[in-house]
Amino acid sequence: MLQVGMYIKRTFSTNRILFNEEKYLEVAEVNGVQTITLNHPTTRNSLSMNMLKSLLENIKNCENNMNLRSIVIRATPGNVFSAGHNLKELTANNGEYHKKIFETCSELMRSIAQSPLPVIAAVDGLASAAGCQLVAACDIAICTERSSFSTPGANLGIFCSTPGIPLIRNVPKKTAMYMLFTGFTISGKEAYEVGLVSKVVPNDKLEEELNTITTAINTKSRSVIHIGKTFLNEQMDLDMSTAYFLGTEKMVNNLKMKDAQEACKKMAAIPQGAFAACKVRRNLERNTVITPIEEKEKSGKENMFNVRSPQQGRELTPLKYNSKLMNSIWGLYNRYSVHNFKKNTDGDDGVFGTFVAVSGAVFKTHALAANTVTAAAVAKNNP
Repeated sequence: MLQVGMYIKRTFSTNRILFNEEKYLEVAEVNGVQTITLNHPTTRNSLSMNMLKSLLENIKNCENNMNLRSIVIRATPGNVFSAGHNLKELTANNGEYHKKIFETCSELMRSIAQSPLPVIAAVDGLASAAGCQLVAACDIAICTERSSFSTPGANLGIFCSTPGIPLIRNVPKKTAMYMLFTGFTISGKEAYEVGLVSKVVPNDKLEEELNTITTAINTKSRSVIHIGKTFLNEQMDLDMSTAYFLGTEKMVNNLKMKDAQEACKKMAAIPQGAFAACKVRRNLERNTVITPIEEKEKSGKENMFNVRSPQQGRELTPLKYNSKLMNSIWGLYNRYSVHNFKKNTDGDDGVFGTFVAVSGAVFKTHALAANTVTAAAVAKNNP
């Protein structure tokens, strides 16, 4: 009976530990994005051994999930992204265990760099010590204005040696020394200015910016991004000549890939008229200021615009411009193109070719007509 009781006690103890480990992270996969959320507020999302192991396991598991295009690391809403290593673990155990903690942490940082997927840190709060290290190790980092970053280990008699490794590879040397030697905290805006984060956004815009970034990455070929990420990391420690030599090889090998060939062929198939129309449209926008006159939506008539010369600042002959029609065609054209590139499939090239040919012709005709009318108006008002 005693043996049975001991077995039951041991089983419950094991289950309790496993249950706690599951609470360290929340993991969700949506639209090709694996979101890993640090979720241990009682320790301020400290990078304990269990937290490090859970993060490492999830990052590595993403490598084999071909549906993924990016990884996001964030924290549950609160004031802290991560406070760094768990100080209780660093004081309650011996040196051998300490070594395992730092080795596991280093392996996690390397796995982020070696992952075929872009890893994005989304910070809304304090990222301190190893928490700051985690942000610096990610490929892209965005933060809110209320976020802050620090490496205060020296204040506790533990210099942030390992956090300094990715930090000094992201920010100027003197900025890294400033943070490491003083332990001072820098704001989200300062982190952006020195290059620790890619972008700082208003406190209520983090989700919007994160969605913009992941959506853009989703349209890219996973294998192409993998090639680019690997090479960018490799060439950092090379001299320029060697980097260009290897970069040339990467470009040549990249062009052999199916994704690259299909995209290039589809771009080459786009009629010149479409590009010419874009150029004329840009020139019109650059050389004139178009302001809407009263829209007559109820009457169903085309919108009218006044065309003004920015040099003269005076009104020219009104130009009829069916903006709704052209914007609809242009938007449909862009969406169709991106859709085909994103899917990386053969698709119906006949339908695609016909569509771009027709849209290109419409753009060219409309743009040339608009350009002619505008030129005549300019000539009339500038004898």
